[in-house]
Order: sequence, then C-alpha cells, then structure tokens
Amino acid sequence: MHKLVWVNKILGDILLEEAMVLIKIEPSRDKTVLNALRSRNDIKNACLLYGPFDAYFELVAGSLSDIENVITNVIRKIPGVRSSMTCFIAD
Repeated sequence: MHKLVWVNKILGDILLEEAMVLIKIEPSRDKTVLNALRSRNDIKNACLLYGPFDAYFELVAGSLSDIENVITNVIRKIPGVRSSMTCFIAD
C-alpha cells in the first residue's frame, strides 16, 4: 500500500501520489544530476548519499502512471543517471 498525500491547491483539494527514488550516478556527475533534480517542481528533498546509491529524492505526482512517466522519460534521461529504484511510501 502506498501513501496518498492531500495537497490544497487553488482549485481545491487534490489527491497526489508520492514515491521515494534512489539513483546511481556516473562518477563526477553528481552535482549536475542533483541540480537537474532540484530544478523540478515535482521533486522535493533531493540530496546526495554515501552508500550503494548516490542520491535520493521524493517525487510527487497526480497518479502512479505519472510517477512512472517521470521516472522513465525524465529522470532516467538526465545525463549521468545510471539507474534508479522507486519505492512507494507506505505511510
């Protein structure tokens, strides 16, 4: 089960999906990838890590298919991103 997040927008309450994403980055590309992640409105808490993954961020989207679309067509195409692992937040 994944977490659903309520967000109050100008048009009223909107139900959003939220996922934690871990990525592996090519050596020496970490700052470039982090800046690309932080420039997006649908990403929060992007930070670098030490360990088996190089960066972490939270992705907020309107649906699970929107999350899949962003990961597949945006995140994995950022120069320097080698792989990703998406975890849906349970609570």
